[in-house]
Amino acid sequence: MIGIGFAGVISGNIVGAVLFSQESTSSTVFLKMIFNKRKVSPIYEVGSVTNCQNISKLADAVLVIGDTALTQPWGQVLKYRIDLGHLWYEMTQLPFVFAVWAVRRSFAGKYPSIVNEIHKLLLASKKQVYQHIDKVIEVGKNKLNLEQSVIKEYFDLLYCDLDDQKINAMQLFFDSLLDQKIINKRANIHFFIL
Repeated sequence: MIGIGFAGVISGNIVGAVLFSQESTSSTVFLKMIFNKRKVSPIYEVGSVTNCQNISKLADAVLVIGDTALTQPWGQVLKYRIDLGHLWYEMTQLPFVFAVWAVRRSFAGKYPSIVNEIHKLLLASKKQVYQHIDKVIEVGKNKLNLEQSVIKEYFDLLYCDLDDQKINAMQLFFDSLLDQKIINKRANIHFFIL
């Protein structure tokens, strides 16, 4: 779950302070893109978002991801909560790609066999996870002290593949960042051919 929570109502086109952690650059720039597109001008701050009780003292809104989004009672502290993946889908009718495995072109060109081996290990790891998903869910339940159904729902919503639709969504994301001058050079997606 990746989402933004608001402590109060957005007034005019100013939110106030929005707190980001340093955990996800893509989520951070995505949120900036949404605010920019809607002509909302918050003050961006970076800090700890691990304790929901402290947030209202630190900011008017917060970007929360990962375990913290699942384990903290955000609904008790924040008046509004928005899932960014759902928001992106509403905007584009495309899935949002929150993570990819990337390698620098110079490294891939110089060490293609190493990149190929790492790729094979990643695919083997993914296969192992799905072959033992019940065990993974059980470990997650115990680690996070959450109901098994919550962990299962989380994993059911993860798609660890990259199809044409997701590639198109990534390019649209990068193009939108360029259009809004959040980045200053077009990002072209290339693939390492094994």
